[in-house]
Amino acid sequence: MTLYDRLRGCCGNRLRGITFVELMKAAGPEAAGEYAIYNDRFPNIIWWCGVSQQFVDAFNLLRPDLEIHSCSPLAYHIDGCVLNMPLANSARQYKEPHWLPLYFNFKSRPEPQS
Repeated sequence: MTLYDRLRGCCGNRLRGITFVELMKAAGPEAAGEYAIYNDRFPNIIWWCGVSQQFVDAFNLLRPDLEIHSCSPLAYHIDGCVLNMPLANSARQYKEPHWLPLYFNFKSRPEPQS
């Protein structure tokens, strides 16, 4: 099973409220690395970091199927992992990296991958 398949199937029938913590857990140890996922327009707005290039690639394949929403860092505290950086309060160019906590909803029920 590919990393992409694991990300797609990570939440079973759950379609809403998926965090990067859940995606990382579903992906397993090969998801960990030294890369970050960030906002394309504002590179110092970090969505998640400590990921592998394979995780970035798999997430980018999955992105068209996801609605992306900002959320409280509390969702990440509940899931057991937060980033140690200041929070991004607005969409702007920051001088230093800032974290924007996000959750994802599938636009529709993921089809089983064969």
